[in-house]
Amino acid sequence: MTQIAVGIDAGGTKTLVRWRREDGSVQDILLDGANVQRNGVDESARVLAEAIQRVAARSQSNRLHIVAGVAGAGRSVDQKLLRDATLALLPNRIQPALYVTHDADIALTGAHGGAPGGLLLAGTGSIALMRDEQGEIHRAGGWGYLLGDEASGTRLGLAALQIALHTLDGGRHSCLVDMLREQYDMDASETIVRRVYREKWPVQKAAPLLLRAVEQGDVPSREALERQTRTLARQAQLTALKANLETPTIAFAGGLCESATYRTVLGEAVTALIPGCTLTLPDAPPADGALLMAEKMIGLAPTPFAQRASPIPTTALHSAIRGLRLASSVVNDRSATVPRPSSSDRMTPASSPSLSGGVHHCPFVL
Repeated sequence: MTQIAVGIDAGGTKTLVRWRREDGSVQDILLDGANVQRNGVDESARVLAEAIQRVAARSQSNRLHIVAGVAGAGRSVDQKLLRDATLALLPNRIQPALYVTHDADIALTGAHGGAPGGLLLAGTGSIALMRDEQGEIHRAGGWGYLLGDEASGTRLGLAALQIALHTLDGGRHSCLVDMLREQYDMDASETIVRRVYREKWPVQKAAPLLLRAVEQGDVPSREALERQTRTLARQAQLTALKANLETPTIAFAGGLCESATYRTVLGEAVTALIPGCTLTLPDAPPADGALLMAEKMIGLAPTPFAQRASPIPTTALHSAIRGLRLASSVVNDRSATVPRPSSSDRMTPASSPSLSGGVHHCPFVL
């Protein structure tokens, strides 16, 4: 019976199952999400068991070699519990070789095809990872929204709400007040507080507003973004030091990294702390990383990844950040609806010209 390699990327919102047929073709199955910390071991095991049984039925093979990267499964004890619970749900005829790991692990493998290098993953949460020359993975951050997740959607959303509240209290002007009013009907401090504390409004929804405010030259928003990304960049530096990589290649991934504005500011922070590093997009998505790991389990030649993403030119990155800062200064100078900020609060326009149209036309676009 044919051996089948299976990669599973189980995230909080969806689970992507990618498996390789005997003829080399790759097939996908999409299922509900799984997160060990949010949904629990039993529910996550149910999703994995359903995925395994579907692959067994479609491939007509019970010789499955599976790597499952699961959100919230960062600890070895959770990985073992989830593996055991999944296998217990399967019929006796299906007993796969199952390896459970964290979803960031398969994302790092997809980013560099298993080669040394780093990954900054920034979505609702965040984490920094680096694989060294011996294949060992080093991490920093990723401790959840209460203890970490710097520069994540949650942290940026909180920052956006805090800036708006400060403005409503009479502090520096921010266009976030108008954005929150127009998009989410948050028209007063009391409304924001009620929505967050009583209605449990997901604060990460405000993160795109903060990025849009940065693009429009909002000084408090840009300062908040720079503070957060400096912390995440510091975590990347820590992983590079632990991995003993002086000039690593670091991929940006996650929902926030789809924003050119976010990549620009994070990229400057990273290159300031790790001079000579190369910034890029992942070679392949996490599901391909899981599939590659499964293929290695059974000695198959790996499924070819797409052509490697082009590195980010550092000169273009610095030009883009200068454009953001100049845009902030221009907007700050034109603001006449609130008291003028002190000179220490203003950004001095850079001597280099702004990019045409601001960050939207940034040449540093991944």
